[in-house]
Amino acid sequence: DKAAAAGAVAGAGGAPAPNKRERRAAEKAERASRGSGPSAAQREEADNLYRKQHKIKVSGGAAPPPLRAFDEGALEAACGVALPRTVLASLRERAHATPTPVQSQAVPALCSGAEVLGVAPTGSGKTLAFLLPAVAAMERERRARAEGRAADEDGGGVKVLLLSPTAELAQQTLRELKLLLPPGAKDRCMRARLLTKATLAGVDWANDAPGALVATPARLAQALGRSVKSRVRGGKGAARSRKRRSAKGGAAESESDGDGDGDSDGDGDAGSDEDEGGAPAPKPAIDLSGVRLLVLDEADKLLELDFVAEADAAVAACTHPEVVRGFFSATLPDAAEALARSVLAAPLRITVGVRGASATTVRQELKYVGDEKGKLLALRSLLAGGGALTPALVFASSQERAQTLWEACRYEPWRAGVLHAGRTRAQREEVVEQFRAGKVWTLILTDVGSRGLDFKGVASVIQYDAPDSAQAYVHRVGRTGRAGRKGACWTFFTDDDKGALRGVAGIMAASGCEVPEWTLKLAKPTRSKSARGTGTGEWSRPAGRREAVNVTTKWDDFQARKKRAMVGASKRRHAGDKRHSAGGGDAGAAGGGAKA
Repeated sequence: DKAAAAGAVAGAGGAPAPNKRERRAAEKAERASRGSGPSAAQREEADNLYRKQHKIKVSGGAAPPPLRAFDEGALEAACGVALPRTVLASLRERAHATPTPVQSQAVPALCSGAEVLGVAPTGSGKTLAFLLPAVAAMERERRARAEGRAADEDGGGVKVLLLSPTAELAQQTLRELKLLLPPGAKDRCMRARLLTKATLAGVDWANDAPGALVATPARLAQALGRSVKSRVRGGKGAARSRKRRSAKGGAAESESDGDGDGDSDGDGDAGSDEDEGGAPAPKPAIDLSGVRLLVLDEADKLLELDFVAEADAAVAACTHPEVVRGFFSATLPDAAEALARSVLAAPLRITVGVRGASATTVRQELKYVGDEKGKLLALRSLLAGGGALTPALVFASSQERAQTLWEACRYEPWRAGVLHAGRTRAQREEVVEQFRAGKVWTLILTDVGSRGLDFKGVASVIQYDAPDSAQAYVHRVGRTGRAGRKGACWTFFTDDDKGALRGVAGIMAASGCEVPEWTLKLAKPTRSKSARGTGTGEWSRPAGRREAVNVTTKWDDFQARKKRAMVGASKRRHAGDKRHSAGGGDAGAAGGGAKA
């Protein structure tokens, strides 16, 4: 009967009845044509589930859907523009198939025009999280100019400004950005430069400015013609205080540029367009009024006492009404966040993982060394005995201590180098390249290298001097265990470091590491008077009170005592001989007189 009915339909001129598979395909096509699919509520629920699975917390407003994959369609949807082919090629070459949690949420947020406060652990991919929006902004500008849609008032100015606290981090950021850009691009919109003394003088910034500029605060302030040295809270007195701290060997060394060329930022008043003599401020060498994307990398450092004036000058110079700003760091204390929120307009706060915790992929250990002599013994034991694998980073609290330690270790078999702001720029660049190339196995450095520098494959971090703040500890530990790799960290401490020990132990415990119970029962550290209100979270023991690095060993002490004993014995013998000879002479004289 079914066959007859089908034949009757066909004989009547109708089409054959569709089978089950065809009916399902037709229903699917009909739903697609009607735009049916997951509802808005279902999509939002899926996005929230994704954030929960990846420990992403977003506050401050509605967040765009997260980026789930590094493919052409997903990137175009998240960035709002088709990115250059070099982006996907670079991501594939470095085996970046899927975005990290901070990348998945920060990239679409910045590209949608939302301002971002991004807080994510060290080694979690924050740099790429703002470099992809940077490339998108450059590509949009290139297309607009090619189609004649670029605003005339924008001129040829910079469109993307990336600010880093140190020259080393700025160079690394530029290197990563260039990997995403078309090589040898003729269009200035797709070029990127590092702001140095040479580029400041040699580039036609009015007509041939690059699309992206990477800079340090001090160099950018010089380019803007700003006088910012004493605009930091505390004025000249604060500047002199910082110099005294540095002279005493404290951790407050300047990290803004370190070119060794004696930059002077003047003594202008905050917010003034004139210097103290009443003369108008010099015309800026670089026009930032067309900047569409401003990023402060290591934002908590740039909002500290030594940098806040320069950071404020950079933000004030980016006056375009559509500028989007992003602040990124692994740590963001309350005071620094309050300063950031005073600048940003209704920012999205994107937090990944546990706030203030170090990387969970790093095995962390506290090591009691007794005194300064014990530190060098423990260091040699770890590196020579194989407990700490190389490549390794060794952190000291000041330039002087790092230099002294390097001089004591420079001929050791683990090939030591040194990096601090007291070295010239050429010396710093050379040792960084040697460490990347494997010619230097152990790099002794100050906190100038604890921020953002991504050394591939660092196996160990040794904190020769205990850190002076929770933020410093997190950033130091974050130099290893990056991008999911394993790492190890040892923190040396003496009896004088108990003020900092409670804070270190708390961070270790929050990261899942085992710590002695007695360390968690110590009194909680208090911030020093100079740190209040700045968000640095410094602990009560000033780093400048440390003893000098003691490079002598017990064997050296034994040899010194032995030498002193030998010299003393020799002197005593010599004195006895003199007394004996004097006594013999007297006796001889007496005998001669009697004979006479």
